Amino acid sequence: MAARILLGRTASGTSETSFLCGFLGGHNLFALQEGGLPEPKQPTAPGVSKYALGGKTQVISVSVVDEQSYVRLPRRRIVQAVRTALESAGLRRARMTVALIDDQRIRQLNRQFLQEDEPTDVLSFPMGRTGQGGLEGEIVVSAQRAAATAAQYGWKPEDELLLYIIHGALHLAGFDDTTAAKRQRMRRQEALCLERLGVRQPTLPAPHRRPTEPLKSPSATKGRKTPLRRRSERSSDADG
Repeated sequence: MAARILLGRTASGTSETSFLCGFLGGHNLFALQEGGLPEPKQPTAPGVSKYALGGKTQVISVSVVDEQSYVRLPRRRIVQAVRTALESAGLRRARMTVALIDDQRIRQLNRQFLQEDEPTDVLSFPMGRTGQGGLEGEIVVSAQRAAATAAQYGWKPEDELLLYIIHGALHLAGFDDTTAAKRQRMRRQEALCLERLGVRQPTLPAPHRRPTEPLKSPSATKGRKTPLRRRSERSSDADG
């Protein structure tokens, strides 16, 4: 199976600022607010998983902001994707926000935080740690890009979008794709997460295989220029 290139990157220097505050507070997405991700009184779509591990209650909470009309993805699936990715990386406590937007908005963010004036598929924003020591971060994905890319690869836009979310969550959990070996490891983890979600990736013919494309900025994890292709690490690897 062919590997795909994911452009997803993690924006650096955002631990003190949450651009999604605007979304959650009903303001403009790009009106940045200081102080990190607020605890909304009525989250748009919270998903909280509480369970006992080692005698302590662990919590992974996910809030969803959907501001697009290209892909209809149940919020339950978005929450499942984030939890699956984080738990596969050994994380048991986290507070995440996922925003589904279009190419125009993600292009603005890509230009603002990574100085790249083009749309991308996914951007991850590390926000540091919660008061309980859990991971905190924000994942922004372009549903418009997912809809267009899925058509190229012959699978559902919903599954393409799940892949973007998993990719972004894994970056926040510490995965990166700055070397061929790390890319292969990340691709395997993505495939594992998709499998746990009951998603089978399409087998791609040779013409669809993508060459390895190094990241322009190791500190950033941003969306993909060529759609992220996940399968077959054995034939080629993909960029994240």
